[in-house]
Amino acid sequence: MNNKNLAINLILSFFSAVLIYSAILVFPFLVWVAFVPLFFLVWRNTFREVVLFALLVSFLIAIGSSYWVVNFDRKFFYLLILYICSFFFFFTIILSLIFSKFRNVFLFLVPGLLYVLIYKIYSLTPVGEYWFNLAILQPRFSFLISWLKEAGMMVLILTVNASLFFSIINKKRLYYIIFLLGITGVLFFSYYYGHNKIADGRRVRVAVIQGNFSQEWDWREENSTGLIMEKYFQLSRQAATEKPDLIIWPEYAVPTNLGAEKEVYQKISDLAKELKVNLIIGSMINDGLIAEDGKVYFFDSAFAFNRQGELIGRYDALHPFPYKTNNSAGDGYLVFETDAGRVGITICYDEVFEKVYRDYDKLGVDFFVGISNNAPVKNYFTMRWRKLFAELRAVTYEKYYIQATNTGYSQVIDPFGNIIESLPIDHEGYMVTDIYLGW
Repeated sequence: MNNKNLAINLILSFFSAVLIYSAILVFPFLVWVAFVPLFFLVWRNTFREVVLFALLVSFLIAIGSSYWVVNFDRKFFYLLILYICSFFFFFTIILSLIFSKFRNVFLFLVPGLLYVLIYKIYSLTPVGEYWFNLAILQPRFSFLISWLKEAGMMVLILTVNASLFFSIINKKRLYYIIFLLGITGVLFFSYYYGHNKIADGRRVRVAVIQGNFSQEWDWREENSTGLIMEKYFQLSRQAATEKPDLIIWPEYAVPTNLGAEKEVYQKISDLAKELKVNLIIGSMINDGLIAEDGKVYFFDSAFAFNRQGELIGRYDALHPFPYKTNNSAGDGYLVFETDAGRVGITICYDEVFEKVYRDYDKLGVDFFVGISNNAPVKNYFTMRWRKLFAELRAVTYEKYYIQATNTGYSQVIDPFGNIIESLPIDHEGYMVTDIYLGW
């Protein structure tokens, strides 16, 4: 490889990584063109050369996407870099093999199908598809996503990228240009549909409490049944003046072993009865799980009470936050049956697994409630990325999504991806809004 080709390949490598990283975390609209430089890199080099530059591109994307995890544990940070890097590396080198063997007009369909195939494999791991779900970047195209679902939307995104690439290098570019013009029209219609569709049906009023406790975990444990709980009680009583049917507290709103704190449990039950509301709260519980080394393991849990203060049920997170080592995984779904509707609950890292929402949809839930702590994630772009997941799930399954967080973003999203109510990040307060079921 001469110096000129080396320079071009290095430019394409860095440009690919910057575009893909920027699309993921900063400018979502770039996802429609972000992979074009990568396709140029693959097309113009031999397989051996692609292997080297694929490693560079994949490493840069991994570093840019995961650096915030170092706040939790350096071991997880290094493992995550390998995880993300391997995904994009396999995608690039397999694509190189296919491009080198086949040259026909339908080749533009391959990148999207290949990406989703690898995506499906990685979604089976404990870390999940959090880092690779490109559909999250375009939740506003509600009609299209609800029809194609998330995998289909990713195929479309990569196919548009490939069509742009082949329209540049292929003399028969008219076919690709016609395809791109058609897709542009479909996207415009889908965007217009989502912004002008109005849900209607049985009205349910929901309230979300955002306590905004950003202190370290030890402080929160020490103040869990004092200052923290008092604040949630105060905000809930204020919200109750607007007559909600359901009040939601975020993940770890009461960061104490609620199974052992009988007095605290009773106070929360009495609050639901006093306010005459259904109440969902995030807490934790230990069912006697102690490892051989003496380490105590907890479930990350959500408790639901009805208007009479009776416990409806307890859901334990199926996918505990992977960068903590003392959480146990729950063993099944639980639909909260309330007079406000059938609620499908997710906690924190559950939200990055599409299967959770697909299964809830099959169980016939009326709407989703996602609760998160978010305080340890001191990174704006990551917070925004997680916010988009809620919007995507609402659109994919055409259900309202109520997201309740400790420090933000808390929001209510309609089935078309529109945010109808929200609380700003790092803000203490509550919001009350109406959702509509059976529209």
